[in-house]
Amino acid sequence: LLVGCAHPGILNMARHVTAVLGKPIRAVLGGTHLVEADTQRVQRTVEELGRMGVTLLGLSHCSGETAETLVRQREDITACHLGPGDCVFFD
Repeated sequence: LLVGCAHPGILNMARHVTAVLGKPIRAVLGGTHLVEADTQRVQRTVEELGRMGVTLLGLSHCSGETAETLVRQREDITACHLGPGDCVFFD
């Protein structure tokens, strides 16, 4: 799931895409719009993404440091920071 900035809510977007495609999402790349969320909300969001099958989170501009820190603490989700000009390659 490639997002610019998840203003509608990253979980809302992920659930919608899963419902429309009928397939799990393995990666979320982009801004999750969690920069102003409290730690509990970020934690719940990351946990739910993990339950949904996400194993890669490439967080950018509006995800915030809390999200990046919490994701990096998980062993089941690989995390990276994406900035302007970064490239993502898929095998």
